Amino acid sequence: MEPGREDLLTTREVAQFVTDGYLRFEALVPDDLNQRGLAEMEQLAAECFAPEGLRPPDTGTPIEDCYPPPSAIGEDLRLPRIQGLIRSLLGPDPTFDHYFTHHIRAGDETGQALHVDAVLDTADPTFDIQLFWFPHEVAEGEGGTRFVPGTHLRRVRSTGLDRYQHICGEQRFAGPAGTVLVFHH
Repeated sequence: MEPGREDLLTTREVAQFVTDGYLRFEALVPDDLNQRGLAEMEQLAAECFAPEGLRPPDTGTPIEDCYPPPSAIGEDLRLPRIQGLIRSLLGPDPTFDHYFTHHIRAGDETGQALHVDAVLDTADPTFDIQLFWFPHEVAEGEGGTRFVPGTHLRRVRSTGLDRYQHICGEQRFAGPAGTVLVFHH
C-alpha cells in the first residue's frame, strides 16, 4: 500500500530522527487493533510453533508480504502512518529483518537491558530501523524499553552495556496504549 503524502515524515521529523536516533508517535494505533495485537503477541510469545500466518516472516521478506490477514501485527504494519514513516526512512521496497516480543514479568528485578541491536547485522551494511509497538499503556516505573537517544551514532555490543544503569540521558518508555517508537540503533 502506497502511503499518502500526509503520512510521510516531515523534514523536522526526519531531522529529529537523524539527531536522536528515534521518533515517538503517541497513541497512533487504534484501541481495537491494540487489543487484538496484544493477544497475538502473547500467543506468539507463548507458543514455540505459532499457527500459520502468525509465524514471524523470514529475514528479507518484503514488508508488504509480512503477516498476511487476519494478523493484527500485519494490520499495524499496514496503517498508512506506519507505511509513511517506513517509506520516509527506508525508501521503496523495504524488507523485514526480525521480530521479537520483549516481555518483562512483574517483580523481575533485572529489568530490560539497554536495547542495542545493530551489532547483530555486521555482515549487512544496510540502514535499518526498528518499530516498537506498545499495545497497552506503560506507566512510569513499569520497566518500559530502556534506550539512550543519540547512541545510534556509536557501534557497541549490547553485552558490553548490559550491566550499566543510569546512563546520562537514558530514557525508559512510558506512555499510552498504541504508541509506536521507531529507532535506528
